[in-house]
This record gives sequence, C-alpha cells and structure tokens, in this order.
Amino acid sequence: MKTAIVDLRTSRIEISETPIETLRQFLGGRGLGARLLFDLVGPGVEPLSPDNYLIFTAGPLVGTPWPTSARLHVTYKSPLTGVYGYANSGGFFAAEMRHAGYDAILVTGRAPDFKLTSLVNHPSVKSVNINPFSTLIVESARSMPGGLSDENVSAARQHVMQQLNFGLNPRLITDPIGTVIEDGNVAVMVKASEALGEMIRRTADRLRSAGLAVNADQVVAAISHDLVDGIVDGVGGTDADSRIAALATLASAQVLVEALSNNLRVDHVHDHAERSQPPFVLCC
Repeated sequence: MKTAIVDLRTSRIEISETPIETLRQFLGGRGLGARLLFDLVGPGVEPLSPDNYLIFTAGPLVGTPWPTSARLHVTYKSPLTGVYGYANSGGFFAAEMRHAGYDAILVTGRAPDFKLTSLVNHPSVKSVNINPFSTLIVESARSMPGGLSDENVSAARQHVMQQLNFGLNPRLITDPIGTVIEDGNVAVMVKASEALGEMIRRTADRLRSAGLAVNADQVVAAISHDLVDGIVDGVGGTDADSRIAALATLASAQVLVEALSNNLRVDHVHDHAERSQPPFVLCC
C-alpha cells in the first residue's frame, strides 16, 4: 500500500510505499494519522500555516465487508487547540482510497493566490527571477502600447520600483527580474516579495468581503494597468479600477507598517526570517 503527499505550492504529488513497520506499530487510520502528524508537523508550525498537513488515513479493514469498517480518519494540527486534532466520517471515500492502493493521502501547502510571470527578453539571458515584482513589471509592460518591448519593460520596472517597492533596496536589487539572487540580497528579496504579495492578497480579500467576485489575478491585472502612467490612482490603463487602487493603497500602508516593525502577517501567519519556501524561484 502507498502514501501520497500532495503539495499545493508546487502542484506536485509524491507517492511512496507506506512502511510496513509503521502500519504494524500504529494500527488503524487513527494510529497512522497520529504518527504521520508527529513526524511531519513540528511544534513551531502554526495550525493555519501552509506547513501544516491535512492527513486522510484508512485502517486495514476499510474496503472489506467487515461491518462499520468504512471509516475515514482525518488528522491535523488543530486551530482550536494548537495541538493534535482529528475527525472521523463514514461514506465511500475511505473505501475508494484503499481500493486505489493508498493507506494515506496528505495535503500540505497552499496554491498560489495569483499567477507569477517573468520575462526572458534576449537569447543571451540564461536565467531570470520570478516573483510578485516581476509579475507586475511584465503585466504592466504588456498593457502598454507596443507590448513587451525593452522600452516598455524598463518603464514598467521604474514605475513598480517607485510606487510599490516595499523596501526593495535598489542598491541590492536593481532589477527584480535580472538581478542575481545571492546571500547578500536574498533576505531583502524575500521580505519585499512577501510584503507585495500580501498587499495583493489583502486587497482581493477586502473586495470579496464587500461582496465583489474579484480574485487576486484580477487585482494584479488592475494594478498593472494602473501603473501604465506611473501612479496607482485608478486612471491608468484600460483595466485600471479606482476601487482596487484605493484598497491597494490602504493595504500597502498597513503592510508597510507591519513590515517596518518586523510584525508582518502573511496570510494571517507571522512572517519569519527563514521561510521553508521563498516566494520566488530562478528559472532557465
């Protein structure tokens, strides 16, 4: 039998054989789930953090004719207590999971709130950075007359760095797309990217709480178009939106205050100097 780990951050599924000794020592879905939680979720992981796991397990009798055996066990670090929590249910899910050959399915991470984009604009370029800054630069340049020309990309880069740099020191990061990320500037890049991403997330959340069907990708599009004239004021490109501009300005102020006081909350969780996965990657 197998265990599958689904990481929503990377859209990857890792499948491995469930150790037979683990199944013998920790009987049933409850025992297996508790063991997996103990192994994978440390005391420093907050319950609502993407580093938590939602663990679906089934015992050895699930999927057999044994009476009342079709039980699904769900294990997690509880947001209510901050420690071990679980739930149990009936139905067909556990039996189908066992028939498919799985003892456990674990879900961790969180799917990105918005699509990240970057740009390789010359054949000689071997690698670029992809992060929230590169996304705004590319999308803003794309919305300008002439599209992704060198001139438009340069103008969009200047607008983003002036309006929404969130502490991105230009002496360390001259270009969020092309600057090589190394030990001397990685912390600045990570913190600024987290802050910009959080501003976009909070803007989308506030629009949804007001009853508007707006997602983070639409917020990115509106801000990118708004930056065409170099100012986030709701009157830039064709898709600029005054409501989004106003809420983005308010969210930016809140995020900057938190970041300056080293109290930034990213997706309701306190940011840390060392994160398990930076908000950017290098791509070739």
